[in-house]
Amino acid sequence: MFYLPIVRFFMGEWGALPANKESVAEAKQQGQHCSIVVGGVAEIFLQNGETEQLQLRKGFIREALRNGYDLVPMFHFGATRMYNFIGPASFWRSLSNRLPFPFFLIGGWGKGMTLLPKPVRIVIAVGSPIGLAALYGVPEGQSVPDPDPAKVDLIYEEWKKHLAGLYYRQRPEWETRELEIWDCPKS
Repeated sequence: MFYLPIVRFFMGEWGALPANKESVAEAKQQGQHCSIVVGGVAEIFLQNGETEQLQLRKGFIREALRNGYDLVPMFHFGATRMYNFIGPASFWRSLSNRLPFPFFLIGGWGKGMTLLPKPVRIVIAVGSPIGLAALYGVPEGQSVPDPDPAKVDLIYEEWKKHLAGLYYRQRPEWETRELEIWDCPKS
């Protein structure tokens, strides 16, 4: 979103930052909390009537460790039902991994064939914080400048368990799909 000049302006005015290492470190230095929507643009195209699909990366865990943050699992029920897309989702997902801007606005439609999202019910579930320092084996609040990849993998697996548990405990009665979590090959 930050590659589009007008959108970048409004995102900045609303306090949003790009989801990158520098922005996470800047937020921590300013004493702010940081919220990253894991999945990115490619996850928009994981729409499926049979399962709720997520594609996760490990980078957010490394950055949380580097900056001394804990993780709070959240799930937005209904978000994958806001848009429809023309053609196969695999094409759009592949394209989203190659282009640095929200091109998906070209091939998608929402309410009344416009770019506005369809009026669907969205329920946000928030889980309990996961203390990364304890999982990593360092004192609470301490940062880990160079996280061990093996420990990141273990924390990532723990994160997926917490997220799946939140999904099944908190899903609304209208959400009957099973959860399917994919590991992003680039993580």
